[in-house]
Amino acid sequence: MLRSVASKVAWVGRTASMVFGFALVLALIIGVASMALAAVPGDPFKLGRVNQINAISTLVGNLNDPMLRIDNNGTGTALDLHVQQGKQPLKVDSSQRVVNLNSDRLDGKDFASFNAQTVIEIGGPLPREGTYTSKGGTMILWSSGSGFRSTANSQRGGKIGMNVRVVGAPVSGIADVFTNERDSHKAFVDDFTVVEGLPAGEHTIRLEPIYDSSRCNSASEDLFSYCTTTNNSDNYEVVVVEIPD
Repeated sequence: MLRSVASKVAWVGRTASMVFGFALVLALIIGVASMALAAVPGDPFKLGRVNQINAISTLVGNLNDPMLRIDNNGTGTALDLHVQQGKQPLKVDSSQRVVNLNSDRLDGKDFASFNAQTVIEIGGPLPREGTYTSKGGTMILWSSGSGFRSTANSQRGGKIGMNVRVVGAPVSGIADVFTNERDSHKAFVDDFTVVEGLPAGEHTIRLEPIYDSSRCNSASEDLFSYCTTTNNSDNYEVVVVEIPD
């Protein structure tokens, strides 16, 4: 009787030891796995795992080549950045242009929002006009063209150019150049004109030759008098981009 009772007690003891032992091993495994996911400062970066740490990691060196390259030969991206809503995903300390880095949006707007249009693309002579349909905002005009000083309308070389106007707007631009000789067509230096506060609707863009009739082809004409002539050998183009309000 006593032998049977002692045998059962020993069996219960062994079973309890096995259960407690398994629980201890499981707790150790889970603990080690948790430690692997939460890195300790100074630990090596663990590939293929989540490296959670609340401290900045910095890579410092002095090379003439990139210090870090990520090469993904699959179909996915090489870099995936995630931030909280409203936070910027990237910050740099240089204003230099990055080759082949394209942007889909500017200030939250895509390219279609900027309403780019070629308004004038035609030969001379000036004046020439084109219409632009605005959504309302700030217009930026890029203008190019050409002209010359003619022997019939001037006495020497000097300034030539054209006015770039949005009809009804107080602001205008000038595309001009200096020519040393007459009867020789010269390309004007491209004009960059900003016109603010235009209402939505259709606007007329007008190119006009600059010719000072009070001075050109007279004794008062000088190198800085605008004495511009244009003909059908000259060409003109105006492109408008609008920044919406």
